[in-house]
Amino acid sequence: MNPLLRLTVSQGAPPREELLPALPAGPGASVDNSLFAVVVEQSVDGLLVIDEEGVVRFANPAACALLRQGGGLVGSRLGSPAIEGPIEIQVPTPDGMRHVEMRTSDIYWNGVAASLASLRDVTERTQTEQALRESELKYRSLAETMVQGVVHQDREGRVVWANPAAERIFGLSLEEMRRETPGDASWRATREDGWALSVDEYPAMVALRTGREVRDVTLVLQPSEGVERCVRMHSVPQFQPGEDESSFVYTTLDDLTDLRRAEQRRQAAEQQLLEAQKMESVGRLAGGVAHDFNNMLCVILGNVRLAMDALGSTNPGAEELQEIEKAATRSADLTRQLLAFARRQPSAPRVIDVNEVVAGGLKMLERLIGEDIHLVWRPGDELWPVWIDPAQIDQVLANLAVNARDAIDGVGEILIESDNTMVEEGFSCTGFEVASGEYVRLSVRDDGCGMDAATQKQIFEPFFTTKSQGQGTGLGLAAVHGIVEQNAGFVETSSRPGAGTSFRVYLPRNRADGPETLGSSTVWPDTEGNEDLTSSHESILLVEDDPSVLALTERLLKRLGYIVLAAATPGKALELASIHADELGLVITDVVMPEMDGRALFKRLADLRPGLKCLFMSGYSADIIAHRQVFPEDVSFLEKPFTRGALAVKVREALGR
Repeated sequence: MNPLLRLTVSQGAPPREELLPALPAGPGASVDNSLFAVVVEQSVDGLLVIDEEGVVRFANPAACALLRQGGGLVGSRLGSPAIEGPIEIQVPTPDGMRHVEMRTSDIYWNGVAASLASLRDVTERTQTEQALRESELKYRSLAETMVQGVVHQDREGRVVWANPAAERIFGLSLEEMRRETPGDASWRATREDGWALSVDEYPAMVALRTGREVRDVTLVLQPSEGVERCVRMHSVPQFQPGEDESSFVYTTLDDLTDLRRAEQRRQAAEQQLLEAQKMESVGRLAGGVAHDFNNMLCVILGNVRLAMDALGSTNPGAEELQEIEKAATRSADLTRQLLAFARRQPSAPRVIDVNEVVAGGLKMLERLIGEDIHLVWRPGDELWPVWIDPAQIDQVLANLAVNARDAIDGVGEILIESDNTMVEEGFSCTGFEVASGEYVRLSVRDDGCGMDAATQKQIFEPFFTTKSQGQGTGLGLAAVHGIVEQNAGFVETSSRPGAGTSFRVYLPRNRADGPETLGSSTVWPDTEGNEDLTSSHESILLVEDDPSVLALTERLLKRLGYIVLAAATPGKALELASIHADELGLVITDVVMPEMDGRALFKRLADLRPGLKCLFMSGYSADIIAHRQVFPEDVSFLEKPFTRGALAVKVREALGR
């Protein structure tokens, strides 16, 4: 905007009679003064002659009308006429402020220097320009602050202008974008299916070539530097008639990256939920089958042992009975795997030294993997204590060792190591929830065939196996997953085809005060000739809803010398307890029964007989026992199927002897 020239009028100067004398003609020219006067009078531009003192000596009608002075403009003083170049002045009028463009030139009048000023009303033009500037400012502000990217490209595809959102989306400054075209490295893109895009397939180039807009094309930008971004583009061609019918294109860009990531996270969460529901359903099925199967195995194992005792080791049928006992024991191991996978396996956690537990199970592991495979044990120093059932450590190691053995073709090595480690915040492990903190790490590494990435994603799925039909149940690693997750740990896996596999089991360090640290899991002794496991004629109330298990357990307890009151239902147990309350020293009850669960029954019985001891038994633990399906420290538990020796030891333990 030019500076305001305020027009002031002075009425003090006397008018001149000779307003515009004849001008001399130049060489070769003639002037018709009458025609010249008509031109001046009819000019749409205002014309003023101003002397050196700033006094108006002549004003045509257009100037008087423009300055709203009528005939009184001549003789008015306007100030110094020395104005260089065209300037814009504002003239106040009754209709409002008018914008006037003034141009001046020097003239001579009878040898006197003067100025000829031409005036043109540019109010409409100025207002139009102002409106355009305001409109441009508004839309530029809108374009520069909007989240959607906007790119203006010429007919060659080169960037003319881009807003900040487009700079952010492409990861390039406007100057960098101007130097490049869609064919350059920074503009590489693929379709959503991963197919690379040629230069001619860019929406902007298609719009320029076809003359039609290209809508809703989703591409994945893959710049040479920076992060991939998923972008939806909409290109609209524009044409300017005239020279070469020049064209250009506007492209708007919607950044879908965060939206797609959120959608991927939602789908992943949905998939995890479906997997969790599937695992829960299969887990319930596995837990129910294992519970019923354990009851049957309990009867088989108990009766086989009683038959073997009756026949003696020299009887011809003793060998067959031993094979039945071995098969039943292996079946019991299978149900433990089912329960571990379903995270319904009963557990009796203690504060343990992992090194002692592993060392105690090495002989078993060596028999499990065979003579061709060398087992190496490297215990870490000053290992932190861990809160877990030691039998679960044995089961995890056994499953990992078997998995490693099957991955080795012929001679090989399995390395077991332990150490203390710190897990930092933000560490993640697929398939597990990971909390930062101190962990004891137990690693099992083999030099076998290894696994590809696709196989690694499935190894913890139930019933997934790479073994031939009939050679694997697909429950080993699923059981490891269930056990470790039950104990708030996680498993990290690394493997490559031909380079072996490493499983690293992380168990949280136990800092709370707990019972005395235990070593390896208990080996149950037999009862023959062991007076410490015999009865002192205590009375036991036995509650079991399975008739076969009830009958077998009653026989075993009576052979141990106990007085047994057997009840098939909780109601019958309460009835017997009300009669024999003073005689009872122990109640042995199943956990899950009709009418009421074992813990609720024990509370009722304890009201009748204060100080009554309790031994729970079950093929799996119920959620009503304790949080995370773990028994309280002071509760005795007997896992089905049990042997005669296990029953004898647990009864004496529950009675406090």
